[in-house]
Amino acid sequence: MEKQLLKISDLNMASALLCEGLDIIGIDDRDPRRFFFFFDRTPKSEEIVKKYWNGLLRVDPKMMGSYRREILTRINQGGNL
Repeated sequence: MEKQLLKISDLNMASALLCEGLDIIGIDDRDPRRFFFFFDRTPKSEEIVKKYWNGLLRVDPKMMGSYRREILTRINQGGNL
């Protein structure tokens, strides 16, 4: 059975998913205007996304900012996540 992937282009959402203990599996940087982040699609990841869009997800703002900066640094350095 092939893994189902969650494709996210929202940097803040990707950071929030990292705060919740999920890992970025891959990144698609082929579009110069936007990056796509891939996570395992699980009931947990789908619930986090739902809470995020409904304004119900609560994460540590310092941790989220740290993950956001880490993602941006790695993107800017051309490194893998």
